[in-house]
Amino acid sequence: MDLVPRVTGYGVAEASRVWEAVAEVKGIVLSVFPHLKSGVHVKAGDILIRIDPTEYELAVARLEASVARTRAEMKELTGDEENIKTFLPEKNSSTA
Repeated sequence: MDLVPRVTGYGVAEASRVWEAVAEVKGIVLSVFPHLKSGVHVKAGDILIRIDPTEYELAVARLEASVARTRAEMKELTGDEENIKTFLPEKNSSTA
Protein backbone atom coordinates (compact mmCIF):
# COMPACT_ATOMS: atom_id res chain seq x y z
CA MET A 1 0.00 0.00 0.00
CA ASP A 2 1.36 3.47 -0.93
CA LEU A 3 1.33 6.09 1.78
CA VAL A 4 1.33 9.85 1.35
CA PRO A 5 3.23 11.56 4.16
CA ARG A 6 1.47 14.56 5.71
CA VAL A 7 2.45 16.86 8.49
CA THR A 8 0.26 19.16 10.49
CA GLY A 9 1.90 21.79 12.62
CA TYR A 10 0.88 24.60 14.85
CA GLY A 11 3.04 27.60 15.67
CA VAL A 12 6.05 29.06 13.92
CA ALA A 13 8.51 26.96 11.93
CA GLU A 14 12.07 28.23 11.59
CA ALA A 15 15.13 26.93 9.80
CA SER A 16 17.62 25.25 12.09
CA ARG A 17 20.53 26.81 10.16
CA VAL A 18 20.72 29.97 8.09
CA TRP A 19 23.64 30.83 5.84
CA GLU A 20 24.20 34.29 4.46
CA ALA A 21 26.95 34.97 1.97
CA VAL A 22 28.83 38.19 1.37
CA ALA A 23 30.66 38.53 -1.93
CA GLU A 24 34.36 39.24 -1.48
CA VAL A 25 35.52 38.62 -5.03
CA LYS A 26 35.56 40.68 -8.18
CA GLY A 27 34.53 39.33 -11.54
CA ILE A 28 31.73 38.82 -13.94
CA VAL A 29 29.17 36.18 -13.00
CA LEU A 30 29.21 33.61 -15.79
CA SER A 31 26.44 31.34 -14.52
CA VAL A 32 24.11 30.86 -11.57
CA PHE A 33 22.63 27.60 -10.28
CA PRO A 34 19.20 27.54 -11.97
CA HIS A 35 17.24 26.84 -8.78
CA LEU A 36 19.20 29.18 -6.49
CA LYS A 37 16.69 30.96 -4.30
CA SER A 38 15.82 31.23 -0.65
CA GLY A 39 14.88 27.93 0.97
CA VAL A 40 16.16 25.65 -1.80
CA HIS A 41 18.34 22.74 -0.69
CA VAL A 42 21.54 22.13 -2.60
CA LYS A 43 23.82 19.12 -2.63
CA ALA A 44 27.49 19.16 -1.68
CA GLY A 45 29.50 19.83 -4.79
CA ASP A 46 26.79 21.79 -6.60
CA ILE A 47 28.27 24.83 -8.33
CA LEU A 48 26.06 27.69 -7.24
CA ILE A 49 27.78 30.60 -8.97
CA ARG A 50 30.55 30.55 -11.56
CA ILE A 51 32.65 33.72 -11.68
CA ASP A 52 35.05 34.67 -14.46
CA PRO A 53 38.51 33.95 -13.01
CA THR A 54 40.30 36.65 -15.07
CA GLU A 55 40.35 39.27 -12.28
CA TYR A 56 41.65 36.70 -9.79
CA GLU A 57 44.31 35.43 -12.19
CA LEU A 58 45.48 39.00 -12.90
CA ALA A 59 45.70 39.75 -9.18
CA VAL A 60 47.76 36.58 -8.63
CA ALA A 61 50.08 37.50 -11.53
CA ARG A 62 50.54 41.03 -10.13
CA LEU A 63 51.38 39.68 -6.67
CA GLU A 64 53.82 37.12 -8.09
CA ALA A 65 55.53 39.89 -10.09
CA SER A 66 55.71 42.03 -6.94
CA VAL A 67 57.31 39.17 -4.99
CA ALA A 68 59.83 38.58 -7.79
CA ARG A 69 60.67 42.30 -7.90
CA THR A 70 61.13 42.41 -4.12
CA ARG A 71 63.40 39.35 -4.21
CA ALA A 72 65.51 40.98 -6.95
CA GLU A 73 65.77 44.18 -4.88
CA MET A 74 66.84 42.14 -1.84
CA LYS A 75 69.50 40.39 -3.90
CA GLU A 76 70.76 43.74 -5.19
CA LEU A 77 70.87 45.18 -1.67
CA THR A 78 72.79 42.13 -0.44
CA GLY A 79 75.32 42.67 -3.23
CA ASP A 80 75.58 46.37 -2.34
CA GLU A 81 76.13 45.43 1.30
CA GLU A 82 78.94 43.04 0.37
CA ASN A 83 80.60 45.70 -1.82
CA ILE A 84 80.42 48.28 0.96
CA LYS A 85 81.92 45.84 3.46
CA THR A 86 84.77 45.17 1.01
CA PHE A 87 85.71 48.84 0.65
CA LEU A 88 85.14 50.07 4.20
CA PRO A 89 87.63 49.34 6.96
CA GLU A 90 86.32 47.20 9.76
CA LYS A 91 85.41 48.98 12.99
CA ASN A 92 87.53 46.73 15.18
CA SER A 93 90.72 46.95 13.15
CA SER A 94 93.41 49.14 14.62
CA THR A 95 95.26 51.68 12.53
CA ALA A 96 98.92 52.35 13.23
